Amino acid sequence: MAWRCLLALIGLLGVMGQSARAQNKYDVLARVLQPYGALFYSKSSIKAMQADVVVQEAAGTSGSLGAGSLLHRTLRVSLQMPDRLRIETVGPGNHVVFCRQGQQVWIYPRAVADRVIAAAGPPGPATAIPNFHLPLRDNQIVLLPALFQISSFQPAKDAENQPAWSIDLHPATELIQSRQPPPWGATVVVRQKDYQVRHLTVGSPEWTGKLQVLSTRFMHTLPPELWSPSAAEAASTEQIPPALYSTALARLSTVNFEP
Repeated sequence: MAWRCLLALIGLLGVMGQSARAQNKYDVLARVLQPYGALFYSKSSIKAMQADVVVQEAAGTSGSLGAGSLLHRTLRVSLQMPDRLRIETVGPGNHVVFCRQGQQVWIYPRAVADRVIAAAGPPGPATAIPNFHLPLRDNQIVLLPALFQISSFQPAKDAENQPAWSIDLHPATELIQSRQPPPWGATVVVRQKDYQVRHLTVGSPEWTGKLQVLSTRFMHTLPPELWSPSAAEAASTEQIPPALYSTALARLSTVNFEP
C-alpha cells in the first residue's frame, strides 16, 4: 500500500545523468541509486534524507485509500541511519506523526494511535526492530544497479512540462532465482535539468501506489528534536510496542485520520 510505495521510493529517488542523448540506461540507474547507496556506506558522511511526497493513489487487497486517509496529503518522510524514521503529514488538515527512534515507536495523536494499534492486531513475540540495512558489504553497494532490470528508458515531460526521463524497471528475476513474473515493477519520472524525481508509480499483483515527489534532500544528520514529541504533542502521544512496528507502519495507510 502507501508505505510499500514509500519504502520503494527510499530505494529509487536521486540524481541522474547529464543528457538524454546516448545515455546508457544502467549508468543512469547507477546515478539514481548512488545517493541512497551512500546512506548505507559505512564511510559516508551523508546519513540522513528527507522527502516531501503526495500520495495520489494507493490500493491493495484491503481496498483503496479514501477520504480522511493519506490520499492527496503531503507527507514528509525523514530517515536517519541506522534506526530513525519519521513520517508525518504537513500542511492543512490534522497533524499525524509516526516516529521510530531506535527501539522506541510513538504515534501522534493518541486517537490515531489507537486506531492503528486496533488495525494492527495483537503484537507477536517481543522482538527487537532491526536497523535499516542492505544485504551488501560496502564494496558491493556499487553493484546495486545490477539488482534491477530496465524495460524502458525514454525521454518524457514531467507534470510541469519540463524535460524528463521515464524509466520502467523491476527486480532482476535471474538474481532472485525465480521463473515467475517480477514481484513488483516501477516507473520513475525524473526531471532532466536538476535530476529530481518528480513522480513514482509502483505496482504488484497485490498493491499499487502513485506518488508525486515535491522535494528530496540529503544531509549529514537531522535535528535531534525531530525524533521526540514536541511539548504540544507530548500529552497526546502514544508509545507502541516494538513488536507492532512493522504491522503498524503498514496499517497506518488504512486508518481514517479524521476525528
